[in-house]
Amino acid sequence: ILGKGPFYGREFFVSPATLIPRNETEELVHLIIKENRNAGLKILDIGTGTGCIPISLALEMNNPEVYGVDISEEALQIAEKNGVALAAKVTFSTCDILTQVPEVAELDILVSNPPYIPEQQRSEMHKNVLDFEPELALFVSNEDPLIFYKRISEIGKQLLKPNGKLYFEINENYGNDVASLMQDLGYSEVRVLKDLNEKERMVAGRR
Repeated sequence: ILGKGPFYGREFFVSPATLIPRNETEELVHLIIKENRNAGLKILDIGTGTGCIPISLALEMNNPEVYGVDISEEALQIAEKNGVALAAKVTFSTCDILTQVPEVAELDILVSNPPYIPEQQRSEMHKNVLDFEPELALFVSNEDPLIFYKRISEIGKQLLKPNGKLYFEINENYGNDVASLMQDLGYSEVRVLKDLNEKERMVAGRR
């Protein structure tokens, strides 16, 4: 309604083409900052929306090289606007992650908060979310709710450096499933992490 939303101590422009940044995603950003102190890390955010994840990482970490991709041109326009407004150095580009591979390699960190709400949970959603946030960024089919996690984990095997890290925000019901598929693809040190509300909302692993 105001056209802006707070995230990690900053104000971000939002639009009907983007999700409104959430507290759980702040916790994901905080985890990445806390665990990755080295300078000059190369980071990619998939499904960037407002750009709140890569912009926050660009501003909070030690001189990283940061990229963000999204399928939505409208979302990327908002992300670019936020990058300029907050003076963050992030390279944004269009990418349909289910059919394309982002053109960045040798990543230290790959992060994503992809669509993860099965269609069957639509009836449980708050009206303010359904009415004002993009379905493209929210819902996945009941038949294949982990489609984005699987695809991004596979891409991570290509794009991450050896020992590079993959971080996901997840549906609280799928922690073990996401961890299992990452382990099956050969990721090590896979962890399911809880948010401040004691819900399993993040999964992390190492290539």
